Amino acid sequence: MIAFLHKLKLIQHFSIAIPIDRIDFVKICRKKIALKETTFSSMLLEYFSRNKYKYVGTVEHEGIQIRKRKTFFSFNKKACLIKGHFRQKNDVLYLNTEIKGFSNTSVTIYVSIFFFALYFVGYKLISSSEPLFPIVFALLLEAFLLFLVPVFIIRLRIKAMKIELQQDIYNWILK
Repeated sequence: MIAFLHKLKLIQHFSIAIPIDRIDFVKICRKKIALKETTFSSMLLEYFSRNKYKYVGTVEHEGIQIRKRKTFFSFNKKACLIKGHFRQKNDVLYLNTEIKGFSNTSVTIYVSIFFFALYFVGYKLISSSEPLFPIVFALLLEAFLLFLVPVFIIRLRIKAMKIELQQDIYNWILK
């Protein structure tokens, strides 16, 4: 399943080279990131909190696990989860990151919709005397709208998050 998501580019890996020491970078990240666990209850209360932080997550000396803070009317634009591991080589810190552009609940919803559609089509095929073409056409249209469009939206979301994360990290270092 993970290999399939990598093939669809819904999980992407990239690396950032940062000219700073690991300890200094962890200190900077702890100042710029709201340190919270990414649990369901904390995510519900996050909509009502007012803080200056753009990112929420955990920062440790081995790596980070962050995501953008949820706000009202964000419409799930900020659902990318970023996991990164630090690797220090001389004076350069390498941040190897993995961006996951979807949530596990959305995968569950899409799979359940798919099985419901399969059940519906199977029922229609057995109980109906209609020709097969309209049913197959409706199934293909549904598959396109329910699966391919969100894949392209998630890809764009990951691409934007990747660029924004690089810009934010370099801005943190320069300030």
